[in-house]
Amino acid sequence: MPIEFRCTQCNQLLRVPDDSAGKAARCPKCQALMTVPAAAGNLPFAEVAPGGGAAPPAKPPPDNPFGDATGRNPFGDVSGSPNLNPYASPGSALGVQSPFYVQPLPLQPVPVNPQRVGFETVFNLAWQVWQANLGVLVGVTLLVMVLPNVVNIPFGVARFILDQNGHTEVGFGVQMVGQILAGILQVFLSIGQSQILLKLIRRQPAAFAELFGGGSLFWPVLGASLLFGLMLFLSFLMLIVPCLFFFVIFWPFRLLIIDQKTGVIDSFSQAAAITRGNWGTTLLLMLVSVGLLFMGCVACYIGLLFAVPLISTLWVAAYLLMAGQISPYPTYAPPQKL
Repeated sequence: MPIEFRCTQCNQLLRVPDDSAGKAARCPKCQALMTVPAAAGNLPFAEVAPGGGAAPPAKPPPDNPFGDATGRNPFGDVSGSPNLNPYASPGSALGVQSPFYVQPLPLQPVPVNPQRVGFETVFNLAWQVWQANLGVLVGVTLLVMVLPNVVNIPFGVARFILDQNGHTEVGFGVQMVGQILAGILQVFLSIGQSQILLKLIRRQPAAFAELFGGGSLFWPVLGASLLFGLMLFLSFLMLIVPCLFFFVIFWPFRLLIIDQKTGVIDSFSQAAAITRGNWGTTLLLMLVSVGLLFMGCVACYIGLLFAVPLISTLWVAAYLLMAGQISPYPTYAPPQKL
């Protein structure tokens, strides 16, 4: 039996083959990408009305261009009439397909399609996502900020004890080990944080557990980050490219690795393609980020728990919009469970 579910972005009713659970599918109406839910959690084809018997067919949303008020198929009878659906793909186990049928995509990233995006579009989207998911974002940010420091505490205590006993050099080495481990944990958690943000902005359900789900991407992200830092340092020393413009060109490299599973070297070339035409927007994002950090520090540093999530959301939203992974939409609704 085919799987029916609604688009998490525009509420369009979609239908896919029964073996598509867990695969990625794109809504033909709004182009949103989502994961096909399991058959058990889908909308049934016929609901039972109170007292027995089949309930009347559900009415489509008011803005549904594919149905009328009675829920009838405007393209004709699916069982025998010609299929006039412009979105239907040829051939399926259903015979002639309904107007809501979508062909599930393979489990692979959507190709990058660079777009020019204005700062206002990015900020409006990030602000709506931040407001709708504030609790989750603050909780994730708190863990990312606190856990690395917790790891570093025992090493700080060990250094204090060693310093008190005259082993200053050994204490310094112990403290450095602690800072390296804290930095490694910071990179690991930041991958999970980005994965959560990518899902929330795409209106897909996300869980706290995904904060610890970036293990497979750790080494590529760490290697690319070290390479990026080295290139920034060399550009500063050799005055080849000002560091500011170097960042403006290549900043999405890390998100490309996390979202697209791009190779380390390819991530930089794709990042340059994404930011081309978006330098002005990126510079404004940098200025706003600095301003938000300043306001968070002024607010007794407690404000950082709210400013940092907004900054992170701004940059991930900018990546998704500039890379053509999502289309701007006027209003944001929190992700629903599939």
